[in-house]
Amino acid sequence: MEKEELHAGGEGIVARFNRWRDRGFARFQEAYGRALGAVLHHRALVLICAGLVLACTAFLPFVVGLDFFPAVDAGQMRLHYRAPIGTRSRRRSAR
Repeated sequence: MEKEELHAGGEGIVARFNRWRDRGFARFQEAYGRALGAVLHHRALVLICAGLVLACTAFLPFVVGLDFFPAVDAGQMRLHYRAPIGTRSRRRSAR
């Protein structure tokens, strides 16, 4: 498609959206390139930080625990009821 125009010209909403999207993506690419350059420049620091994160996550099961749900007694059931202030509790006597 050698004769096809790469960027749509005009002032339609689609053309404006495409230009906005292309500018945003170009900014993203530039920021990613700078971040990647910084990471590659400081390889030792990045490896040390990654090792520390890995060590901390490996230690977490001993602190947090492995159970997703706590152990409960399946036969236990509790009901909590809060009556409005002034409610009388009457006790029926057996006749």
